Amino acid sequence: MPERSTMDVTKMRRFCFAAILLVACGETAVDYSEPDMQSPRPFPDYRMPNRDVNPVRDAGVRSDADLGTATTRNESRSSFFPGEYVAYGLCPETITYGGQMSVENPMAPNGGQVRTRPYPSAYDSGLDALLQQIPAPMDGDDPPSVMVNLTVENATVVATRQDHVSPSGMRESQARFWIADGRGTIEVYLDLNAQSVPSFAIQVGTVLSFSVSEIGRYGDRAQIRRATDFQEVLTAPHADLSAGPNAEVALYEPNGELTIDRINQMIRISGLLDGEPERCGSGHFCWRLAYPGGTTIFRTRDDDLRPGTCITYVGPVSSYRGRIQLEPFNPLWARRYQKGLDLGEACDTDDQCTTGMCIRQDNDGVCGLGCETNEDCPARTACSFNVCLPQAGSECPDEVVFEGQLQGAEAMVPNGGTPRFEPFPADYDSGLDGLVSRLPPVMPDGDGDARFVDIPIDRATIIATRAFTDTDVPESQGRFWIADGRAAVEVYLDLGVAGGTPNFQVRVGQVVSFRATRVGRYQTKPQISAATGWIQHADEPPFAGGETGPNAAVHLWDPDRAMTRLDANRLIRVTGQLDGPGNTCGSGYRCWNLDYGFDQTLILRTSNQQAQTGSCLTFVGPLGVFRGNLQLDTTNPDWIRVYE
Repeated sequence: MPERSTMDVTKMRRFCFAAILLVACGETAVDYSEPDMQSPRPFPDYRMPNRDVNPVRDAGVRSDADLGTATTRNESRSSFFPGEYVAYGLCPETITYGGQMSVENPMAPNGGQVRTRPYPSAYDSGLDALLQQIPAPMDGDDPPSVMVNLTVENATVVATRQDHVSPSGMRESQARFWIADGRGTIEVYLDLNAQSVPSFAIQVGTVLSFSVSEIGRYGDRAQIRRATDFQEVLTAPHADLSAGPNAEVALYEPNGELTIDRINQMIRISGLLDGEPERCGSGHFCWRLAYPGGTTIFRTRDDDLRPGTCITYVGPVSSYRGRIQLEPFNPLWARRYQKGLDLGEACDTDDQCTTGMCIRQDNDGVCGLGCETNEDCPARTACSFNVCLPQAGSECPDEVVFEGQLQGAEAMVPNGGTPRFEPFPADYDSGLDGLVSRLPPVMPDGDGDARFVDIPIDRATIIATRAFTDTDVPESQGRFWIADGRAAVEVYLDLGVAGGTPNFQVRVGQVVSFRATRVGRYQTKPQISAATGWIQHADEPPFAGGETGPNAAVHLWDPDRAMTRLDANRLIRVTGQLDGPGNTCGSGYRCWNLDYGFDQTLILRTSNQQAQTGSCLTFVGPLGVFRGNLQLDTTNPDWIRVYE
């Protein structure tokens, strides 16, 4: 087949650009324009699912803080390898990146093999004994170095700084590297001169033996600062491991929050940059990186990152003043999967697009993506003339039957209950109306302080819960909503206090009594934050003509008017199409506008991977409020159905 000429490619791109413009003309077209910053816009909820946690605040990130070693050149930057397209807000389904171990035909200082299991605990090169002699931290400063006479035998080099030639003519990777065994990991930080460093090339996967004469710490990082008699070992450091110079490097892949005992340990972690970065010293930006199981700080000199960028970090864990952070002292430690403009955004040249293609016509351009079939294109796009073009989205059903958690008596906890489309009778009064009257008033500058009370609630119905999480105390056990014929209130109990939650499994459709002991507001919404004396009723219905628990009727409201903040906490069902770019808004969530009718849009916040701009979905859950705006926050995946 003859090669396609430059003229043919230009014509194809012009045709495709015209096709994109045509697609964007319909009523359901995707709006790729920037938001109008001159007019006020509702703020989505950027809080974490646990409202007591603010990762940036709790990590101690300050604009005037210097969070680590001052670096120059290309340190603390990430690597971008053009290849398979991954949209902003997503990470690849399978992560294979191995940092310095991913380099094809590696030369020093790169090399080694990825090992996804820990080293055998019997692999002991002497690091455990050495780490026990590291001086303890001091308030406000690092302790003096300690002179020792110790031996390290058969430790594995697991990471190095970049291969930069210092002013002394010494390669930095020769003097600044990390070693590990089955007992621990330590940073080696030697003077940059020929007398202080090994005489052979240091690379990841090298196995070393040497004598240690000086140790210390930099912040929380244990360091070897002076050593002699370096020898390269070409045999396996342990019977179950491969030999140097291509030895295995054990990577820890966390599924929870990183702790201080992981400092210097090699990890592989992938997540999305969240929120906005803080300036954090020496030209660095500190981002919150949200990954499955937790959040941490990612410190980088990259100034062209944006929220929703996926980062894979393969390197040692670092810290500053007791706060865990990831610092790519070697650019190969951090891979980014997006760079520049996303699919559908306006562009001038190919290199501006993370897709690598800018489709142009005259003076206008848009980032495109090459394809052969629809399977090559991301969600909500289709392959047309070898370019992925936006689709209009999914259609909404003529009849909505989705009922969220209201799945009947046979449903798995915490779901249950039966839908009731008539309101609860006004004389169904469990005491919630009186409780609401005792709340602190709505203040213009905040919610006001919680109040300690002793208010009996008699036979309220549980109408919704958060998800049944895989934690010691599931979120559904202390984060749920109750209602009667007068009011609906959120219950937000402390999951970490013994006896702080009901002594039975909480589920939708239960009828409960208790005594509220602390009440307040969250974003103006009524909330019970402490209670005692929980009782579950299954003997008689909570009102005449109702059903008994634990499968009682739950009022599900299909709004027949525009909603207001007075409707907060009510169980609602709304259906509509998602509009807007779907910006990231905290801990793996994205936020869209949802038009459900009545000339009113809501903010919908979800982590559902099927949700895309143009998708039609149904939400069945409590109505939320954030910063004065109505919001649907899908903290339970059973509250949402996305239609294909």
